[in-house]
Formats: sequence, C-alpha cells, structure tokens
Amino acid sequence: MSENIKSILKIRDDNSPLELIQQDRDGEFTFADENQSSSWIPTGSKNAIKKSDLRQGIEPWLTSLFQSEHLSLLTGTGLSTAIEVIAKGSANAAMSAPTLDTDYSDEINASAKAIADKNKRGAANIEDYIRVINELLRGLEILGHNISADKDKKAAYDKLTESLKKTIYSFADSISGIENSIAIAGEEERHEAFDYLVNFPMSFASRTGTRERLNIFTTNYDRLIEAGSELAGLQYL
Repeated sequence: MSENIKSILKIRDDNSPLELIQQDRDGEFTFADENQSSSWIPTGSKNAIKKSDLRQGIEPWLTSLFQSEHLSLLTGTGLSTAIEVIAKGSANAAMSAPTLDTDYSDEINASAKAIADKNKRGAANIEDYIRVINELLRGLEILGHNISADKDKKAAYDKLTESLKKTIYSFADSISGIENSIAIAGEEERHEAFDYLVNFPMSFASRTGTRERLNIFTTNYDRLIEAGSELAGLQYL
C-alpha cells in the first residue's frame, strides 16, 4: 500500500472540502493543510483524526440525507478503485493514457492534453485519446487518405486505425481486469471487498417505504455497482 493516501471530504456546513492525509488504510488521518479545521471534528484531534471521529460527523449527516424525498446517487471511479484496493491492495490504471505507435503521436498527445487542460482535469485520460483519434481519422477520411493512391498517406491512416483498435481493446481488457482481480483475490480480502460493495448500495437503498425509488447513475464502465446490488438482493431497473 502506498503512503500518504489523500481523501477529500465535504459534508454539513463546511465552507470548503477537507483534505485529509492517511499514512495507511488503517491509520489515523491528519489535515493536509495545518490551517484547516472543521466544527464537527472534535477539538484536539487535528493531528490524529480517528475513523470514529469522522463517523460521528458523517453518519448523522448521511442518515438525514438518505431520507430525502428524492435521492440520487452518482458513482464514479472512486467506487471501483476503493473496492479493488481493498481486494488486492492496488488499483488498475484503466483510464491512463495509452501508448501510441502512429505517425501522429505528437499531435494526438498535444490535443488530448489540451482537452484535459481546458476541462481542468489534470492529465489526459484514455477517453480523451480515443476521442482525438476518432476525430483525426474522420479528418483524414475527409482528405481522402483512407483511399489515397499515396502509399505513405494510406499507410499512416491504416496504422492509426490499427492503433485505435488496440487502444480500445486494451481499455476493455483493463475494465475486465478490474472485475477479475476482485473475483480472484484472496478469500479474506475478497469477502471484505464484497462486504463494502454490498453495504454501499444498501446504505442508500435502506429508505422509508414511502420515499421515491433511489436513482443510481454511474460513469463507470465496470459492473461493480450492479454486482453489489445483486448481492444485496436489491431489485434494480
């Protein structure tokens, strides 16, 4: 397990998210910024915040939130990463930038980075690259490179097409790898991971019967949220 695990937490009346640093998964937390504080974290816990300290603030807030009339849950890569780390101690880098082997690698890298910078997302991810390559292929098709008599242009187009296929295949393989790594983890680690996975949707779904149905949205390609719902015995549409 890598050191200095960073967590970002925003609940209650905090004016800004709290950035917490944890030396290891089972250790205590400290504020990333020594000037940060929160009204709901016990005084004196600033340099040694226990999980129990966090639960005293988080659980009552979540309990109240879960009983909202209309509740929607958005899950992203944090869910998959957390479950995989619990199961195998590390996370798959499925969304990382691919290795390109084309005549347009420099242009693709520059364009993908520009997209990420424009959206203030830091480093470009594989979705940026797939989008840029698709747009570039379409541009080359408009220019006729896909049917050009110029062997160099046609070869460059074909090489780019093959690179896109390999990138998508590698991406799909990485997503399957996330699910597989959890499924084949050691028995104790796998049970712990699935316990967390089951309790996650159950926490949101355990609502008063008169409330509206829970809406779940996910940006993930993997099927962990579906697997957790099925294991919990939740019927989802």
